[in-house]
Amino acid sequence: MLSKVENRRKRLTILLIPDDDTEPFSLNLTTRFIKFLLVIGVLLLIHIILGGIFYWRYAVLNRENNKLRHQNAELSETREKIYEILPVVDDLVKEQEKVLNAMGVKEQGFTNFSHSNPLQAAPKVDNYAGIARQTESNKPILKGLQTENMDFLKEKNSQFHDFVRNLPTWLPVAGYMSQEFTPLNWLSVLKREGHLGIDIVADVGTPIHAAGDGFVVFSEWTFDLGYLIIIYHGSGFFTYYGHNDRNVVTNQTFVRKGEVIGFVGNSGKSSGPHLHFEIWRNGVAIDPKDVLIAFQ
Repeated sequence: MLSKVENRRKRLTILLIPDDDTEPFSLNLTTRFIKFLLVIGVLLLIHIILGGIFYWRYAVLNRENNKLRHQNAELSETREKIYEILPVVDDLVKEQEKVLNAMGVKEQGFTNFSHSNPLQAAPKVDNYAGIARQTESNKPILKGLQTENMDFLKEKNSQFHDFVRNLPTWLPVAGYMSQEFTPLNWLSVLKREGHLGIDIVADVGTPIHAAGDGFVVFSEWTFDLGYLIIIYHGSGFFTYYGHNDRNVVTNQTFVRKGEVIGFVGNSGKSSGPHLHFEIWRNGVAIDPKDVLIAFQ
């Protein structure tokens, strides 16, 4: 009699009563089977949670990958435009030299424009007298002590500006630096923290100055950086000026160091008025603080 009571306690009866006139029926489930169902349910719940986390991480990485592909396509298109423009630049420089030589004036503002690939290997540079030959192409030109107080930036007077005019050493705009340079790697992509330039906050309409003598290879609107200007300075150097309110220079024109090329704005994907400034050398983004004299 006791064994029968124990057997009854180990079972669970579920009575199902239909809405129509059919006879009700019942299900008898053992406690062992119920425990098995609970374990299966817990395992399914864990798989659903882990699957949701994995899908979310995959979606983030896929979105970043698509963004990088889009940027790479834009850079490839810009590079092709540069290759098309470089022969024109060479011809213009040769004509400029002829005119200046005829006038008895020797101009040394623009150096090392050539048909070779400026994004991969820059030739050795002979700048003005007193400047050593640069043999390590990927090292920063001006590496010095960086100020700890980066709240407000303004241009410093330096003879080096006029000494080597084509190097991008001029601070494009005075203002507050809101974000520093962060190299792009797999960890920064995962954390969405990669930042290949510096952001300088300034009022809308503040003039933007060219960081060095150069040739404008791009001056149009882009999806991410809004109104963007790209300048080639020779020796493999390129500078990017993004989120502009408007550009005042056009493609295939020469600019001088310190010349106004645009005005600060909030175009493109931007959270507020600022200038996004990048420096590239031989296809590698470098920290602008290592080159701009304002940080030395």
